[in-house]
Amino acid sequence: MVRRAAAWIGLFGAMVAFYALAWDGTPAFDGDSAGYLQIATDLAHGGLSQLPARTLGYPAFLFLTGSAPAPGATLLVTQLILHMGAVALMLPLLRQLRASRAAMAVFVAVALAPPFVEHASFVLTESLTQLCVVAGLAGFAMWLCGSSGWFLAASAAGLAVVGIIQPSNALLWLVVPVLALTFCRIARVDRVTWRRCVFGAVTVAAVAMPMLASMVAFNQIRFGFAGLSPMLGATLSHKTSRVLELLPGEYADVREILIRYRDASLLDPKSQHLGLAYIFRAMPELEAKTGLHGAELSSYLVKMNLALIRRAPMDYTDEVLRSGIWYWAPGVTARSGFGSGALKAVWNGLRALVLVTFALAMALLSGPSAIFVAGLRSSGSASSRSDLARELVARLQVLFLFLGAVGYSTLVSTALTAAVYRLRIPFDLPILACAVLGPSTWLQLRAPLERAYRIAGVA
Repeated sequence: MVRRAAAWIGLFGAMVAFYALAWDGTPAFDGDSAGYLQIATDLAHGGLSQLPARTLGYPAFLFLTGSAPAPGATLLVTQLILHMGAVALMLPLLRQLRASRAAMAVFVAVALAPPFVEHASFVLTESLTQLCVVAGLAGFAMWLCGSSGWFLAASAAGLAVVGIIQPSNALLWLVVPVLALTFCRIARVDRVTWRRCVFGAVTVAAVAMPMLASMVAFNQIRFGFAGLSPMLGATLSHKTSRVLELLPGEYADVREILIRYRDASLLDPKSQHLGLAYIFRAMPELEAKTGLHGAELSSYLVKMNLALIRRAPMDYTDEVLRSGIWYWAPGVTARSGFGSGALKAVWNGLRALVLVTFALAMALLSGPSAIFVAGLRSSGSASSRSDLARELVARLQVLFLFLGAVGYSTLVSTALTAAVYRLRIPFDLPILACAVLGPSTWLQLRAPLERAYRIAGVA
């Protein structure tokens, strides 16, 4: 055990050193990086004078790592360690589910490959969010499998914190226990597992609800905004940019402003010609025209966008479907290619392979899993099940939990934002785990199903 732990620590340490050197100890910037750094700088200089556009989780992390206003090697190394920690948290679960050595090797090799690590080099939320998501999912799954309360504590902490880092995941604390309880009822698990599931759900709620409520209370008391982030008005504007001409008369004062900025964004030679970022450029003029700021302007934009969605529901649906494509895109940047376009293409292929394998595994397992669980419901008590049946139930429960959490993220992200692939990255390790567990789970399901089919044929 000690040797194994030392080997893993040595491997993860070597990978941290490799990537830190490969990226010259320099974090990379993306479109949202400046906003997070500005909030972190305000925190470093004594506090916030106005409602921040984003939640405080990641800016507080930047402040604590001394990364404001100029992030350096400390941030890069810290985020690399966070990624290695997320990978390490998945390993006990894979061992608990009796994943083969080949499956474990594939998981680790892919999880430590550049396209799955590169997000740690950006001044963005993904590394911190990923650690919280993995702790929440893997910790809860380990608790259900009979492991110690430390895993439940890690799950509760991860699910409580993730909402103040990335608001789209703010309801994971509710989704994960509901998924677990649902599966337990469907599969008619034994009383011990059911009680652990109920206790885990109550524990997660007891930790997460006060954490999120305190953040909402802080914003309400300090800035008069009862929410986590005032970004909903802006992100919904991504969904309605093509139908601004349909704004009702009550929004006539701002319609011309919005259309002008949208058209300018579409024609900007430095843009992607999608017209999505127009709303942020229009904010100063909107504030001047409406006299609204911060939370009040966000509320105004939410109502305006809901009016547009009601007037053009199919255009909104089209934008949601488009966002779904972006959410599931491989999304590899030049950081992974280390200056090589060919290598970047290879890494895009690897990411695509994982996503396709995940989709195929979940599709192929759906039918046999449903038949197997239906058989469990019609059989005897849970205590009389064979060891193979218990192992399959545990695997299917984890796959159901992971698939449900990914489905929640997909639904919320595509419905409320432009849903770039970055929002999927925190779930990449659970997706990869499903992909490597899929083939062996399918083979295990075949045996009892074929046996039942033969018995039925004889009868």
